[in-house]
Amino acid sequence: MNKLTALLVKLIKEDIKKKGLVDTGKMLSSVEVRLNNLSGSIVLDVLIEDYFKYLDSRYNILDDVTSTREWNEALEDEVAKLIEKTLG
Repeated sequence: MNKLTALLVKLIKEDIKKKGLVDTGKMLSSVEVRLNNLSGSIVLDVLIEDYFKYLDSRYNILDDVTSTREWNEALEDEVAKLIEKTLG
C-alpha cells in the first residue's frame, strides 16, 4: 500500500467512525484501496463491504473524504510524481 492509498483508507475509516456508522466493525476492516497508474492517469479502486454504497449515498462519506485538504494535497503530490515520472 502506498502513501496515497493508505491515506484514503485512513480517511474513510475516520469518517465512518465520526459519523457513528460502526456496528460490528466488519465494514471498517474491509476497507481497501488499490492504486493503478494506467496510461498516465491515476485510478483508485475502493473496495468495501457491499452495503457501504447505501451508507455512502446517505452520508456522503466519499464526497466528504475527497473534499478534505489533507486528501487534495496528497493527491496533488501523487499527480506531480506521475508527471515527473512520465516526463523523465
